[in-house]
Order: sequence, then C-alpha cells, then structure tokens
Amino acid sequence: MTVDLINIYKSFLEAQGIQFLLLNDTLDQLEQMDFGFRKSVFKEFDYSNIKEFLNKLFQEENIISIKDRLQLSYCIFKFPEEYRKEYNAPYGMIGPVHFEPVTPAEIKKMMHDNHIPDVFFDPFVELYNQTPTLSSADTWFALLRPFLTEIFGDYISIHNTSYNEIIRNTYNTALLPDSSSLQSIEERYYIGDQMLKAVTKGDKGSALEWYRKLEHHRLVPRVANEIRNQKNELMTLNILFQKALYDTGIHPFYVDQIANNQALAIELETNIHELNNMPASMIRKYCMVIHNHNYQSYSAPVERCLQYIEFFYSNPLTLDELARHCYVTSNYLSSLFKKEIGITLKEYINQFRIRKAVFLLNTTQLSIQEIAGQCGFPDANYFSRIFKKVNGVTPLSYRKNINK
Repeated sequence: MTVDLINIYKSFLEAQGIQFLLLNDTLDQLEQMDFGFRKSVFKEFDYSNIKEFLNKLFQEENIISIKDRLQLSYCIFKFPEEYRKEYNAPYGMIGPVHFEPVTPAEIKKMMHDNHIPDVFFDPFVELYNQTPTLSSADTWFALLRPFLTEIFGDYISIHNTSYNEIIRNTYNTALLPDSSSLQSIEERYYIGDQMLKAVTKGDKGSALEWYRKLEHHRLVPRVANEIRNQKNELMTLNILFQKALYDTGIHPFYVDQIANNQALAIELETNIHELNNMPASMIRKYCMVIHNHNYQSYSAPVERCLQYIEFFYSNPLTLDELARHCYVTSNYLSSLFKKEIGITLKEYINQFRIRKAVFLLNTTQLSIQEIAGQCGFPDANYFSRIFKKVNGVTPLSYRKNINK
C-alpha cells in the first residue's frame, strides 16, 4: 500500500481524543481498552474472559461493535491478511467512547447494581472524564465507516453486541480516594448542576457565575492537543445544555437547532482563545432560547397555541383552527388566552407578526409587500396599519430611519 492508512486514521482519531490500538494474536493489550480501569479497581481482574468472548465472535465476524457493562462502546475488528502482514497486528480496536455525559446519579446506580462500594466513586468519575463523549451512536458510526469501508470494502457488516462480564467483589484498597478528593469531585458536580439549573431558568447572570466557579475545577486534559481537548469539553457542555433545554419543555425544533449550531461552531473553530470564550457565549444563547420559547408557565392549551403561532404565523390563522389544534372550544381558548396573556389572541398574533417584520426590515432588503406576505398579512396596506399601530411609524418610515 502506498498510503499509510492505519497511522493516518489513528492520528485523526487521537486528535478527537479517541484511542486506536493495534492488537496482537493473544489480545494481550486488552487491559488498555478501559485505560487499565478494571485492573486498577478490581483486585486481580482477569481480561482473559473478554479475550474468550471476542475470540468466539471472531470465528464468524470480522467487525464487532460492542458496549460493555460500564456503558463504554468499542469497535474491534480482524484485519484482512494484507494489513496483518504490513502492521504485524491481526486485530484493531477503536474506543472507548460513550454517547452522552454520565451523571453522578447514573454512576452511583451503576456502582450499586454491581455492588461496588461508594469509595470507588472517584475512579469511576475519572474513567468517564477520560472517555470521549460523542453526540450519538450515528456520529460514532459516521466516524468509523470511511475507515472500515477502505479496509473491508463497500459492503461492510458490523456485528452489534454487548458484554456483561461478571464483576467479582474484590477491590484494590490501595486505590481508595481520600476525603479531600471525594469532596472536590462532589463540589464539581454540585457546581455543574447549579449552572444547569440556572440555564433552565434563563438566568444568564447566575449561570455565568456558576460557570466561573466550575473553571476552578478544571479536569486533567484527556488529550495532549489543547484545541482538541477544549473542543471535547465544549461538546460535553453543549450536550448537557441541550438536555437541560429539552427538559424545560422547549419545543424540540428549537433545542435541535441551537444544539446543532453550537456543535458546528465548536468543530469549525481553530483558535484556542475563541474556544475558551465559547462557554459564556453558549450560556447566553441557551438562556435566550429559554426566554424566547419557554411557555411552561402557561396552561397546556395556551402553551400549545403559542407554539403553533411560532411555527405557522405566516399562514392565515383563525380562532377555530387554533382551538382545534389545542383540543378545546373557541370560546374557551379565547377566554383562557386573554386571562393568561393579558391581550386577545388576535392582538398577540399581530404583535408576534410585527416582531418578525421588524427583524426582516432590519436584516433584509425585501420589499414591504414581500415582508407583509412572509409575516402572514394579507396585503401591504393592512400590514402598514398594524405596524404603525404597534410601533408608531409605518414600515417604510421605520426602514428609512434604519438607513440614516
């Protein structure tokens, strides 16, 4: 082969903080699959059971995607003959990774289910801190597929399985953490939890204050590359904000939109100074979404009505249509809406459309007629009357003032 495909891909993955191991016939390096975690925590842990499990699968499969009892995912594969000879390695292993941040509660549950004493909480936390977090299994397979296709051809077959090894209740007491390290970990998770709670309330100031406290609890870098390490931390933060936002009841459309935009911005940025400034920017943006799209304080029919207006304000909207969408009568929705919002449904729709029109007047060169149509007004004259009623000037006068 003229291109050193393995080492090129290995370097690419390591830049993402993802481990790539070349394994010998006896799979002796398997203890590196969890960075030596099992061997260090569980006294006299024997990786031979994992070897036997894999060897049985490799009798029929070439590519194995496996999730273990610790919720870590790997891809382990048997090289074709030409690669075995060139790299003197029959097997390759990529991983571990996991697909969402593991919370303290989940770690404690996992430890409880496996009868592991609480004093080993610290090593578990460090294991998950060291393991790269990806946004989903789809992202994981998107990373793997180009490499596997090059090695095995276009028609690759990945065998998905899990490995639930028996964990014996014998532990390495030399690893017991001292009380100060446990206190530091507990404090870090408490601060992170308070930051997320502030974000869900849209409390930008408080969230930023908690984040500044969190910066004093910096973790040991997972990878040597400073930019990649910061990107990994930002991706984890973005996923946490995404879940917190979804839990507030914000429509998934807005959750998905901001999370994807932030993930793309993180990956495209190459300046470490800009990356270091991103957490504060992310907090502001997520809090803004909360302020603009959180209707949880309203009753279910009004919340549903407000969300419908957000998405379909450019369409002709009638009270009857909105009432059907909210599963209530027209009279009930009209009365409930006025009671909770303080203005009539028609007034709210007009004000919402005008806010959209103001944005278009400020950011585009669309004609008044085009803006009227995009914002749900039947004609430019009616649009101008409503605009003047809300803002005190006509759309044309407003635009002229912008350009002065």
